[in-house]
Amino acid sequence: MQADRADTLFSNWEAQRPEVSLETSLVLDSMLHRFIRTGDSCRVARVRSWRAHNFWGRGLLDSAMFELDKGQRALVEGCDSLHYMSLQANLSATLLELGEFEQVLSVAENALASWNDAWPRSSSRNGLLTNRAIAKAYMGDLDGALAGFKDVRENARREGMPHDELDALGNLGALFGMMSGDGEDTRMLDSALFYQRQALEVSKQLDDRGNLTIQYSNLAVTAENLKDYPLALSYLDSSLAIAVADGLLPQQLTLADHYGNVYLKMGEPDSTIKYMKHHEVLKDSLLNIEKVRAIADVQEKYESEKKARTIKELQVKQLDSELTRERLQRTRNLYLFSGVGILFMALGLWSRLRFVHRSRAAIQAEKEVSEALLHNILPEEVADEMRAKGYADAREFEQATILFTDFKGFTAMAEVLSAGDLVKEIDHCFKAFDAIIDRHGIEKIKTIG
Repeated sequence: MQADRADTLFSNWEAQRPEVSLETSLVLDSMLHRFIRTGDSCRVARVRSWRAHNFWGRGLLDSAMFELDKGQRALVEGCDSLHYMSLQANLSATLLELGEFEQVLSVAENALASWNDAWPRSSSRNGLLTNRAIAKAYMGDLDGALAGFKDVRENARREGMPHDELDALGNLGALFGMMSGDGEDTRMLDSALFYQRQALEVSKQLDDRGNLTIQYSNLAVTAENLKDYPLALSYLDSSLAIAVADGLLPQQLTLADHYGNVYLKMGEPDSTIKYMKHHEVLKDSLLNIEKVRAIADVQEKYESEKKARTIKELQVKQLDSELTRERLQRTRNLYLFSGVGILFMALGLWSRLRFVHRSRAAIQAEKEVSEALLHNILPEEVADEMRAKGYADAREFEQATILFTDFKGFTAMAEVLSAGDLVKEIDHCFKAFDAIIDRHGIEKIKTIG
């Protein structure tokens, strides 16, 4: 469903609840998927409430309860409070249909206790009041039910909600009919007739022809209980005229049965038999239509489910494709980061090895210089001992020679030579002394001076 159409339908149905039909259910299904995709949780809750009402109206109570549970879970902080009230109203209606009257009272009273009169008009409050009143009627509290229906009528009139007023008037008529004790209390029947006539007028104002047949039929039942059979037949004729003109076969079937009962009470067996036969003909026609409709509904449901499965499969494939792309992207990123990490690690190790190599070379050079200096100062044997032990043992030599030499004219020479030439000259002389000593196998201890 396109966004514009979903928004338009949502706004229209906020003003007036969608009708109960399979076609509406399919539209709501498409709208629901639209809002789920866009993440609009509040609208999801509202649509699920409408879906629950649609299922309830078609007798699919398990599906209605499922939608209500999902709708409650979709509500989040910030959602319109009337969305919550709509869910509660539909929950009370579904529980009422299931015969859970105590739970209906609990749900309705808790929701109504939270109602804020400053909220805009809403059929949800009237729905809660109506369901609570019906539950009370079933539980024998007819006075409580009567007060509840009157509250709904007053609220509907005050807020300008004729459909809710029509429901309240119809319920008041039905309640007074119940209170008549199978028609024995004519005062109650007169009250029933009073409210049913008001309901008829509201139906005329709404130009709701389907409801008009129902109101005429209800009036006929009350007139029959009052034993005013000509009035009952008059109301039945009005109802039948609309039902035939609009092709409302289920209503025609009900009316045929009603005609038969009235004529039976009037003591006219021929007319009774006539309408009983007509009832059977209509019943067969309705069964054939229902069979065709059931087949069409099954076919439509199959196509809808097939379409939904196709959409789901496409969504799964799309999701799988996205997951695959994301997984490949993560793998590429992992390899990339790993490669960069290994590269930096290799560069670090290489730099460290170069540093260690240079350090070792420098240490070796320093070591060689130190050893050269040590050998220059000490005999090789003593130097080796010092390197190995860190010290040298003292030795005693029985014979040793000290050679004193003097450079003749050194002072005069030093005055005329540069420092560099003077050092070269001294070095030349000392090397000559070392050569003489080596030639004669003499061990030199130290040169001083």
